[in-house]
Amino acid sequence: MSRHMPMRRDIPRLDAPAYTSRPMDADYLPVERVAQLLAVSTRHAHRACQKAGVRSSKAGRRTLYHRLDVERLAVELGAEYRTVETSPAPAVATETAVAEPSTALVPYDALQRQLADVQSELAEVKAMLALLVERQDAPNAPAVVETPTRRLTWWRRLFR
Repeated sequence: MSRHMPMRRDIPRLDAPAYTSRPMDADYLPVERVAQLLAVSTRHAHRACQKAGVRSSKAGRRTLYHRLDVERLAVELGAEYRTVETSPAPAVATETAVAEPSTALVPYDALQRQLADVQSELAEVKAMLALLVERQDAPNAPAVVETPTRRLTWWRRLFR
């Protein structure tokens, strides 16, 4: 009959990993530091690291990410060109101060969104101007308001 022999602790197992399961503190970063390096929020840092396959380790409830993988991801994402959005400083108006153009690089998609916002605001201003010009031409004419023939249900009014 075969008996189960206890395993000797002093002989390393062949199927055991060659590395320790506890990461070195210098090689792994907490998510707050990763978010600073990537110039994103901590939530986005978690998602970006997970999507990019960054090596990670758990330390209790905290997740630590491998430093070299995070630096590689920062280069791929172009994090050095990003600016972290902060609340703007209160503007101080002076007659002698001339506003100088900013030298900070702004992502292209952010510029596209700003341009679309400005264009939509410009269209609204043009429509208001046309309405004012129209009312100036006929100041006593009553304003034409379209009234529906029947009252729409609340959910149809949402999608009008």
